[in-house]
Amino acid sequence: MLISIGSNHLAPAHMEQVKDLLTEVFGDNILFSSVIQTQAVGIDSPDFLNCVAAFTTPLDYTHVRNHLKHMETVCGNTPAKRRHNQVEMDIDILSFDGQHYHQKDWDRDYIQGLVKELEGHEVQDSTCSFNSINNHKNKRDK
Repeated sequence: MLISIGSNHLAPAHMEQVKDLLTEVFGDNILFSSVIQTQAVGIDSPDFLNCVAAFTTPLDYTHVRNHLKHMETVCGNTPAKRRHNQVEMDIDILSFDGQHYHQKDWDRDYIQGLVKELEGHEVQDSTCSFNSINNHKNKRDK
């Protein structure tokens, strides 16, 4: 599976915190891309720090999503902060079990670049081959 990770408030600390949380929940065979700074898209806010991560898990989509949303909360996310464009942590599932999600994220050049960093690397006996990056163009956001 592939996730995107981003923060625009206390971002360096939150990026480290969420990497630790991900490793704690999903194990230490997580492959992280580099962390890059990007301009906010669609909101008026400070720049974001972003990365992507790949890993495998026996959990189903719903359980993974629940874990990720809990991690956002642990990092300090609240609806009130989001309304003020303060994003302590945002974690989205980009790909799970061959299905692509969040089409708008996939269309961003920086996401494509971060995903390419992971191509060909191994994650828990599975090769991370995201060559389907060009095949997701017709998928809808979920």
